[in-house]
Amino acid sequence: LDENHIELSKYRIQKTLIDSRPNKNWNGAKSSELGIIQRQFRLKRGHKPLRKLFTEASNVIQKICPCFMMSPMSVSQYINPENLKFDYVIFDEASQIKPEHSVGPIIRGNQLIVVGDEKQLPPTSFFSREIMSENEDDELLLPSILDECLTMSCFEESDLRWHYRSRNESLIHFSNLRFYDNRLNT
Repeated sequence: LDENHIELSKYRIQKTLIDSRPNKNWNGAKSSELGIIQRQFRLKRGHKPLRKLFTEASNVIQKICPCFMMSPMSVSQYINPENLKFDYVIFDEASQIKPEHSVGPIIRGNQLIVVGDEKQLPPTSFFSREIMSENEDDELLLPSILDECLTMSCFEESDLRWHYRSRNESLIHFSNLRFYDNRLNT
């Protein structure tokens, strides 16, 4: 019964998303969100900057494309948190993301999922020059959002049971990937 429920849920979600998309045959008024998007599609040059487009037509953009795949810095740069909110913010390869870069996406989401391997190297500071005094407490310096999540008790931690890149079970035992979930609004 659980397997049937999971399978049916996939189709229910797909139907909900498809039903909420705007009708592409319908022409929106010039000043409406749909009209703004349709005009941008017809332009060959002189497009609006992304931040302005996300501000003026956020509802239609999110209905057309409910899932965004962006770097944390791009989210902070292009998406105004007052106009676009997400159900989930997912950080994959979280051991490579600096905590300060993750704040922007986190405030735009209701729930946070952090996926990473704590045995991977932290974000590199090779191209940035960080000056630290010898008196600074090294325990307060956490190099990635994954490290931050590991220190917080509000995250539920799970080991992955399978690996999508390989059918070889030895890979999952070697990598020790973990899944961290935090319900931000609970």
